[in-house]
Amino acid sequence: MPPTPRGSPPPPDPRRDAYRFSARLSGNEPPMQEAPGPDPRVVIAPTEDGPLIVRGDFVILDGEGGEIDPGRRTVALCRCGQSGLKPFCDGTHRSTGFRAPATGPDRPDRTVGSGDPGAVS
Repeated sequence: MPPTPRGSPPPPDPRRDAYRFSARLSGNEPPMQEAPGPDPRVVIAPTEDGPLIVRGDFVILDGEGGEIDPGRRTVALCRCGQSGLKPFCDGTHRSTGFRAPATGPDRPDRTVGSGDPGAVS
């Protein structure tokens, strides 16, 4: 997409608008904390009975390894499996009665140096 002249609104983009719509529909989006300068972290936060909110500098790949351009640094990913915009959330979870906690399952502490290949620092 060619750049727009400074001060003019971006041209309509149905996919970008759908992503904005999906983030609003989730209704549970955790507040974004603005940090000075670039933040190399990617944050994935589940919402209660809704999508996964992904923030940061991330790449989404399709089943064949092709990159899906989200058009933004924050997206809502479908967890209910019913979205018409997969992998993005379109709010369908609300009408399907999808239920899922915003917290993860209890699991043992996994820290770097524990010998666990999936450990985090």
